[in-house]
Amino acid sequence: MLVAVVVSIHGAYIISQSASIQVTTSSTSKMITFYDIPSSPPKRAWSPNTWKTRLTLNYKGLAYKTEWLEYPEITPFYKVHGIAPTQIYADGSHYHSLPVIKDEDESTGEVTYIADSLEIAKYLDGKYPTTPKVVLDEDGTLGHFWDSQKAFPDELGPKVIYPFCHVAFKATVRILSPDSAAHFKVARAKGLSALDPANKISTIDEVQLSQEEVKQAWQNLKANLGALGEKWLGGKDSKEVDWVSGDRISFADLALGAFLVWIGAVSGKDSEEWQDLLTWNGGRWKKFLERLEKYQL
Repeated sequence: MLVAVVVSIHGAYIISQSASIQVTTSSTSKMITFYDIPSSPPKRAWSPNTWKTRLTLNYKGLAYKTEWLEYPEITPFYKVHGIAPTQIYADGSHYHSLPVIKDEDESTGEVTYIADSLEIAKYLDGKYPTTPKVVLDEDGTLGHFWDSQKAFPDELGPKVIYPFCHVAFKATVRILSPDSAAHFKVARAKGLSALDPANKISTIDEVQLSQEEVKQAWQNLKANLGALGEKWLGGKDSKEVDWVSGDRISFADLALGAFLVWIGAVSGKDSEEWQDLLTWNGGRWKKFLERLEKYQL
């Protein structure tokens, strides 16, 4: 089934004319399988994109199993299961990404593959209506609840993630297996080049940052996160709220949480930079992560 999907690449949402939902038939019993990208051993979750889905599944209380795919395994996985690419670059090349879930319906034998964290959240909201929704309204439509949060990714990506991604990408390389690291360096370089065509690079290794530039990037992250927090979570001139949409968790909150979990994973929970981040804005981000802690499984 071909659909126009919203594709997320480390917080960037763009429209891509591709298929994110693929249905095949099988006789297997029901189980959600969540495909994630591991760190180097011991394998653990780290990716901001896949963490959006992991948090969504945990918040909804849905049973699932994790299957790990190293970066070089993702494209063959897509092709074997007939899943359309999550992005098509301007040069016509395809990008295949995780998360993907496989949902098996024991009553019909249908197996549904869904790619992209936002599309997965929409699917789970509709497929499992008794679980708490993160995108859809209670009547199952894309309405007020999405309206209250849909502008958030447009600020999280360009204003917070992009200015910090050079630092974060180079830190990410250090926690990946050799095969995944090699793939990641090239794939992320292509993504950065698409965002900034005037400064094309072929690998993340070409990004050279001085200690002062890294320090400044962290300071910029502090300022940018602070501004984002004041606008969406209140403070200073308005009442503080726990969540972007007010009193309930939304997909926007899970996206923000996933970004913070990623930064903690790649910078190191004991690092000076991460410990400093937890004190920013009166400890706002530490408290935000604590509110999501029970879903960080």
